[in-house]
Amino acid sequence: MTTSDDYQSYRGNGINWRGGEQGLAGFAAIAIGMTSSPDWVHEPQAAELLAVKTSTLRNMRRERRLDAGTHWVYATGSVGGPVVYCIPAIREMQRQRTIEAVQKEDAARKAQLEIRKKAVESYDEADIARLVDAKGGT
Repeated sequence: MTTSDDYQSYRGNGINWRGGEQGLAGFAAIAIGMTSSPDWVHEPQAAELLAVKTSTLRNMRRERRLDAGTHWVYATGSVGGPVVYCIPAIREMQRQRTIEAVQKEDAARKAQLEIRKKAVESYDEADIARLVDAKGGT
């Protein structure tokens, strides 16, 4: 008998698979098939492979976040023709930009932490005695 916990859906391809070793082997076969896609694909398939919408791909192209000739080309070689995308090149660009964004975020967090550390006042016994003496205390 199969319970709802044993049965899961892989939504990326609309494929249902049963848990356990046999189910996972089938899932691995699906994953391997997904990675053996052609390098250059049309916009709808590129959007699916990259897990973005086609409008996002178009915006990335228009905003020059994707380089002509490297990430995309006109399939017919004519302006206004259908566009094909190089999936490996785009994935590498995504990987590099993700690394850069995370490093930048880490540096900003580290700088913010240093600012917070400097804003915290702490006194040990010697500092307290010095402050009391400087103010003319007892």
